Amino acid sequence: MNGEIGEWTFISVPSNVMCNLPKFKTPLFTLTLSQWFNLLVDMGFVIERVGEPRQTDATERNYPNVQGAQVVPYYLYIRIRKAC
Repeated sequence: MNGEIGEWTFISVPSNVMCNLPKFKTPLFTLTLSQWFNLLVDMGFVIERVGEPRQTDATERNYPNVQGAQVVPYYLYIRIRKAC
């Protein structure tokens, strides 16, 4: 977990607007999902639920560009608790 900070911008933003916007900064981690889950379990946590929210059918019809979230979700929610 090196936590290096990556900087990025949306490529769809017009260049005259992009030059005035700060870049997004996000930590970059190189662990796989299984490594993250196993790390949590090894630290004494119990995984209770995992969720991959997806858009509604109406949203997909109105915004076809989000259709990719059916295959690769935009978010992953994990509910964990510390084992007693």
